[in-house]
Amino acid sequence: ICNSLGAMMRYSLKPQKTVLVSDEINQIKNYLFIIHKRFEQLFSYDIQVDDEHLLSCSAVKLMLQPFVENSIRHGFADRTKDGFISISVSRKEDM
Repeated sequence: ICNSLGAMMRYSLKPQKTVLVSDEINQIKNYLFIIHKRFEQLFSYDIQVDDEHLLSCSAVKLMLQPFVENSIRHGFADRTKDGFISISVSRKEDM
């Protein structure tokens, strides 16, 4: 837990406003690891990346964490176990 928390703190202090998608995914993995340890029975999660090349795309730093945090806080508010979070990185055909 301490390693994940330290990694999250270092990431949030980076001066860059844009990062690689891989950095965002690692940040979310650290966040979910910590929260899952706290609420083990509440949820499980899965992160899928359809194309490894997408990991080198740019993204706004800390873009995903508020969505994941809100999904846990509000989506599981009435649950005590067996929730599921699925995060998928894919490319839309028209983009």
